[in-house]
Amino acid sequence: MRPHEILGIVGSLRTESWNHRLAEAIAAIAPERLRFELVRSDLPVYDDDVEAAQPPAEVEELRRKATAADGILVVTPEYNYGIPGPLKNTLDWLSRPAFRSPFRDKPVTSFGATPGPGSPSRAIAQVNAFFIAVAAAPLPWPALAVGRVADVLDDDGGVDAKVARRATAQLEAFADWIEAVAAYREARAR
Repeated sequence: MRPHEILGIVGSLRTESWNHRLAEAIAAIAPERLRFELVRSDLPVYDDDVEAAQPPAEVEELRRKATAADGILVVTPEYNYGIPGPLKNTLDWLSRPAFRSPFRDKPVTSFGATPGPGSPSRAIAQVNAFFIAVAAAPLPWPALAVGRVADVLDDDGGVDAKVARRATAQLEAFADWIEAVAAYREARAR
């Protein structure tokens, strides 16, 4: 069986983003059933007039990748109790056309990190609410939310054992979820 192709959308634009570093570390320890491509949320600002005329090439390319992916992982920091603007913008671009977007029936999951003592649980909840709004197929549980992320990443791009176990459990569940959603769609098509 070929590995499931996962598009990882990282919600932070910062060059040394904690969330991007965490996404890279977790992609490196992911089960063999999953293969990741990580992208940043750096699309132009969503504009319905531009969408109606001709979406930018980078938007079309990301839509193509999202459509081709077997699953989508969103990695989000938490800014002021919510998701960062660039991530919301990227999700808005990918949510078009409404009810026929790359998210439609797509297995999705999320995780996130914050440098502070709290966790990005509010941002993850907002991402999950978005998934429901666009008729995606969100993994119901678990969701990795990491506080004090600097303490769990090492200088070599690795992640500590506790976070690695939690991330691996979520990714194993996500691989199973991708297979379950595919089986359901297949049964429904008969």
